[in-house]
Amino acid sequence: PFEFQIVCSNEKIWHFEAGSASDRDDWVQAIEQEILNCLQANKSYRPVTLTNSTDQSRVSRLKSETKGNSKCADCDSPNPTWASINLGVLICIECSGIHRNLGSHISRVRSLDLDDWPPEHLLAMTRLGNHMANSVWEARMLPACKPGPSSSREDKEKYIVAKYVRKEMIAPLPHGLSPPSALLSSISKS
Repeated sequence: PFEFQIVCSNEKIWHFEAGSASDRDDWVQAIEQEILNCLQANKSYRPVTLTNSTDQSRVSRLKSETKGNSKCADCDSPNPTWASINLGVLICIECSGIHRNLGSHISRVRSLDLDDWPPEHLLAMTRLGNHMANSVWEARMLPACKPGPSSSREDKEKYIVAKYVRKEMIAPLPHGLSPPSALLSSISKS
């Protein structure tokens, strides 16, 4: 059999079988081309799933009611429409592309408008936010090194890699304290 699979971002797996290797290759090429077309046109054919107005208003409040979330965590562009759910920050569309290139083991990017927002993600994002996250990720940042909304993509990428991959701006742990001990210490203080 000439099989292939499509794995969706929601972890759904679709299995297909073609009549020949040539048919399978044609299907795979057509699907890959359509994905590329969508990405290049910056289009999403996925229907908006936030049909519940309560969910939509809770997502909207992430920007207005959580300190620092009215601008991108990485370049200060106003009105961010994307989020890194594991880093707890809201980001602009340009920085979201850079985050996606880091890989999901570093940053898991979601759209505020197009993706589902389970209650636990909303709660975590509301409790953390750009101000709190940046107080950790940018603790040793020199203000002059942070890119602005009009900075080049290259400058933004260098900054984001330094911030989240190389972790150059995180404050060092107190001498003799291991990461688990530091985490336990800060949890017990709050």
